[in-house]
Amino acid sequence: MFQFMKSSQHLTILHSLLLWTFCITQWAEAGIVTFGSGANSFTMEFVDIGDKANAADTVTGYGGVAYTFRAGKTEVSNSMIAVYNALQDPDISTLSTVADRPAQGITFRQAAAFVNWMNEETGNAAAYNVDSGTGEIVQWNAIDHPDDYDASNPWRSTRSVYVLPTLDEFYKAAYYNPSASQYFAYPTGSDTAPTAVSSGTSANTAVFDDDPSDFDFLGNPAAINQAGGLSAYGVMGLGGNVAELSETGYDDFGDYVRFELGGSYTSPVELLAAASQGSGAQELLDDESYSGTGFRVYEIADFGDVVPEPSSLIVLGLFAAGTWFYRRRQGSRCMSPP
Repeated sequence: MFQFMKSSQHLTILHSLLLWTFCITQWAEAGIVTFGSGANSFTMEFVDIGDKANAADTVTGYGGVAYTFRAGKTEVSNSMIAVYNALQDPDISTLSTVADRPAQGITFRQAAAFVNWMNEETGNAAAYNVDSGTGEIVQWNAIDHPDDYDASNPWRSTRSVYVLPTLDEFYKAAYYNPSASQYFAYPTGSDTAPTAVSSGTSANTAVFDDDPSDFDFLGNPAAINQAGGLSAYGVMGLGGNVAELSETGYDDFGDYVRFELGGSYTSPVELLAAASQGSGAQELLDDESYSGTGFRVYEIADFGDVVPEPSSLIVLGLFAAGTWFYRRRQGSRCMSPP
């Protein structure tokens, strides 16, 4: 009886250890990062977008990305902007102060300032080059900023971690189906148009206007964690709720205009579709925004597809230690005299 109780205690210890390590694993895989400190802080969850060097969509030519990265699981909220405003100057103004709704009415300059702050908060280099005189976002160049310059994307510093997405990064996170190496038509993991909702998390739903002809638009976007069904990678609200700013655009007679992707809560379903991104999307100058314009932060680092993160290695070590402890105790019990 005594030995049975001892064995049960060992199993309980092992069970607790494994449960603890499972929780750590879940936290590590989620990519949850804290920005700010104390009362002026928030956490942001990032979702792995793996399958590096995937082929682009043969229909649109978008979505091919040579590296792994992470996408914010949700859009940036008003409460996150409030933390930034408490710590930085000038403030970023938004059209709503409801804490859990996405920030809207955001310009590219404001989103770039927010992302630069996130990098600085975590000891990384700023993503965007802000002209000190005009406040404009300008390209990095090889002469003045050789450590930041990348000819394939001169808008983004090579040393930054937190960024606004390129069109290809957004497109992959929204439409790519990693299990079939193909693309979905909609960013809810489906080739069938999503059902319009005002809020919720049901599969293949999104927050958009299902009948623009009646002019009965939704009054507000949904909370960032109630913005419809997930993409194939598990990212929420890539279609509808608020349209999301991207780095990618083109020079329009001396003015650089950038694509606003995914459609918003006032958009028809067509603007949520893969076919409407890029050349079919709305375009904005860096100091322009619409009422439904928001943004999402991406985390850029080649995380790899095989090698576990350091935290995962710790988990594996704890698991091995727990298994060794249990077996050692079991072995001692079996060899003990009757």
